[in-house]
Amino acid sequence: MSLVCNKCRRLVRKDSIFYFEGTYTCKRCNSTHKIPKSYYQRGEMEIPILPQNTDLKVLKTEDELSIELPIDVFSKTLAIASVVVIVLSIAVLKQINSVNVGLLIFLLIIASTVLVFSLIKGLAKRTIKVDRNSIIYEKKLFFKVRHIEKLSDIVRIREIEIEMESENGKYISSRYIEIRFKNLNYFEFAYNLDKKDRDYVLAELKLVHFYNSIL
Repeated sequence: MSLVCNKCRRLVRKDSIFYFEGTYTCKRCNSTHKIPKSYYQRGEMEIPILPQNTDLKVLKTEDELSIELPIDVFSKTLAIASVVVIVLSIAVLKQINSVNVGLLIFLLIIASTVLVFSLIKGLAKRTIKVDRNSIIYEKKLFFKVRHIEKLSDIVRIREIEIEMESENGKYISSRYIEIRFKNLNYFEFAYNLDKKDRDYVLAELKLVHFYNSIL
């Protein structure tokens, strides 16, 4: 899409359009103006297209963006393994005739409680919702928990890599997306997304934040 100067109505060169500042400079009449919202398109902001086999569920309208994140494979595996361990532990306890059975049962209850809360946290459905005024990070399993911040309060949106040491040297153990706000609150999510999905989420969030900052 071409951009025409708001003052002299001449075509503006691409090297004079500053997307992320939200302005353009016309070299013919030496004036600077805001880029109209209608100019931005998916291609100009380089938002990747979601692959067909993606696990992300995206609902995008003129007024709202909603991205449902997939459940971590590790969480699913842990849930299955945990159930098996608890069942086997109960079976073993039934075979023990000792004065320590009561203590073992007590410890098993505590361990099971901690495990259940960990699984609830890991298996919860996580959704990022953005409208024109706010950004919401929502978790839901048996009940819904919402963390809401103003979209205008975003300080940065970035991908973070965590390096770990091993016998074979350093390696990246996890990659995730962080959204940080002026009040020092932040969202961390998308540990289990592959690169294409992470790139998509980052691009969409940055685009919505960008629109909000120049309007």
